[in-house]
Amino acid sequence: MRILRRLLRILRVTVIGLISLILLAFAFVQGEQYLLRYRATHLLDDFHSLRLKQSTWQDAQRLISRWGAFGHYDGTCNAAECSYFITLDDEGTKINRALGDYSDAHNPNHYSGITFGRILRLLGGRAASMQMGFLVRNNVVERSRMEVDLDVPGDDFWCESNCGYELILRAQAKDHLQPHEGDWSLEGDEEQLAKHPDFKAGQPSGCEICLAAWVNFTPQIDPQELTRITSYNMSCFAGFHVCKTLEEVLPAAADWQLYRPENSGPSDYDLAVQQPCKVPVFALARDSLSVLLVEALTVETLPAQPGPEYPEKHARQLATARILRTFKGSITPKVDLIEIRPFPGEYDAPDFRAENLERGKRYILLLNGSPGPKLWHCGVIEDSPQVEGEVERGLALNDNIHLKESYGYPPW
Repeated sequence: MRILRRLLRILRVTVIGLISLILLAFAFVQGEQYLLRYRATHLLDDFHSLRLKQSTWQDAQRLISRWGAFGHYDGTCNAAECSYFITLDDEGTKINRALGDYSDAHNPNHYSGITFGRILRLLGGRAASMQMGFLVRNNVVERSRMEVDLDVPGDDFWCESNCGYELILRAQAKDHLQPHEGDWSLEGDEEQLAKHPDFKAGQPSGCEICLAAWVNFTPQIDPQELTRITSYNMSCFAGFHVCKTLEEVLPAAADWQLYRPENSGPSDYDLAVQQPCKVPVFALARDSLSVLLVEALTVETLPAQPGPEYPEKHARQLATARILRTFKGSITPKVDLIEIRPFPGEYDAPDFRAENLERGKRYILLLNGSPGPKLWHCGVIEDSPQVEGEVERGLALNDNIHLKESYGYPPW
């Protein structure tokens, strides 16, 4: 009996110890999740507090002082130039990463980070992070960016690899929103710019285990608009409910229909028929690689040329024009006359109105690649003093800040 009582006492102490250990681990994981949520909420507030082209080096210094434990930068960081990044990670992911690195270096066959990840999931943990960056040049905050990454675990608890997916939401300031030669990574279609010329949203291609929303915005965006399109649901960082969609994390994403289900009906973009370009002229000039003022000298009509890869369903003009002025970009080799084929009225699914030229008239040409014969939609606008004024307005918004990639982030 004495031995039995002793065994029971040992068993009771062991059970109490295990339960206490589990409760402590649960409290640690949950505490770290809520601490991350608390910090992420304040970091997002600081992101929204920045006013691009207005906030100063002193404003940036306050953020650097506040977030110094989580911040890093390239090279030097001063009022002349500073590219600064702040990264918040959950502690569970940090531990898992450290264990994985140690295992890879010392005993790669006897540790599975997936096993540790399962334990974290049982305790209500999940991988989550937030990154904020800003760029200071000549005492002024010129750029800012924000990224949120949330892990969505799979339903099969015993799954060993590729069990879930990741939600990635990024917002970044740019001085142009249309992709062109040398910068093709701007997602979203031009029709968005007709509704809101200071931001554009889309999803990247090639990610099979993630859902992503990329938002690019201009430094001139209204602060309230920026807050709306980057107001993330902070409850996704903590608690037992797992946010599984982009719209749960970012309610504004519901308007963008980034991952529309099949057979869901046509979007407004697909229904556009015989519509002229609606993007404001200033936005077109801001976003184009080259802007020219020309006079049409000769115009002829070419028949449609159906083809297996890029069929042209409409007849297309071929025009010769004299360059009267170069507002933006350059022509290489330098010439006075160019041959162009204006947009014929076909662009993916919708049929937009053809942008034909008339002999003797003057036009603004907007190019997003090397000057060549074929123009895309919104490539021709009839010239007028008002149009030229809008072109000048758009050009004034370009600051040509395009830095190299830093700390895994894309260029500014």
